[in-house]
Amino acid sequence: MILISPFDELEQDQEQEQDQEQEQEPTLFNSQLDQSDSILQRPAVFRFIIPATKGLIREQTTRRSAMFAVMLGALVMLFLGATFLDGWLREHPVLFILFWLTCGWVTLTALLLAFYDLLMVRAAARRERRRLLTEHFKSGKSTDETPR
Repeated sequence: MILISPFDELEQDQEQEQDQEQEQEPTLFNSQLDQSDSILQRPAVFRFIIPATKGLIREQTTRRSAMFAVMLGALVMLFLGATFLDGWLREHPVLFILFWLTCGWVTLTALLLAFYDLLMVRAAARRERRRLLTEHFKSGKSTDETPR
């Protein structure tokens, strides 16, 4: 008769779960995002949202226009919530909370877009500075003053 402790059973269960996860876990080359047929299985909304978001984030003018629109929306919500909708929102506590959570979410979205834009501008400036330095030193112009 073999005595099996609860710890042995637990270890066996964990090993079986890990084996199952490794079998189901996609690798780098066959993940769901990389498969072209998985895009066809997604709902139409996702097929629109993902490329639109990528375009919004990658292009500076589009990103800044979106930041302006989102911030304007947050300011309009703030103004309406503090003036015209104040009485009505106080009568409906659930809507009051939802309204101000939405206003905060819109403001946070604008803030995150602005922070991302700041990082992208800094990266572009760093890239341009490196390009100018390499171009300057390749041309053979050496002066006592070097750009910093």
